[in-house]
Amino acid sequence: MAQAINTTRRTVLKALPAAALPFSMAGTAAGDPLAVEAPAHDPFMDAYKAWTKSRHDWVALATTTPNSKENKEQLDAIWLAGDEAEITMSNCIPQTREGLAALVHVIWTYHGPSITPQNADYASEIATTDNKFILNLYRGLALGKPMPEVV
Repeated sequence: MAQAINTTRRTVLKALPAAALPFSMAGTAAGDPLAVEAPAHDPFMDAYKAWTKSRHDWVALATTTPNSKENKEQLDAIWLAGDEAEITMSNCIPQTREGLAALVHVIWTYHGPSITPQNADYASEIATTDNKFILNLYRGLALGKPMPEVV
């Protein structure tokens, strides 16, 4: 008489050699699937840093200098640099946990709350299911760190 074989997903995964898995769970306390060996350099982060810098620089210049033709040219140049970084990000797949968290921050910037934290309705807006999904994804990737400020 043949003996029944337990073929649950768990038993199959236990039987596979670690090299057969798409990610390494060896050496991680929690079995974190994103704890793969990170590449030395994540190109997405270069573009993300340029994008965030351009947004901060634009706001700083726009709020501290008088309106003039020279000011407009500087603002346009900063905005263009941000656009170029945005295009690079849109064509680049993040390679690290930090890069994935940065991508979620970009998504939050464009699709998260449409009002600032100073607004009385902000708490109810971030409590929507869509925004909670984005925020929780960021928190999971950023290991609980708060979402960066939207500029």
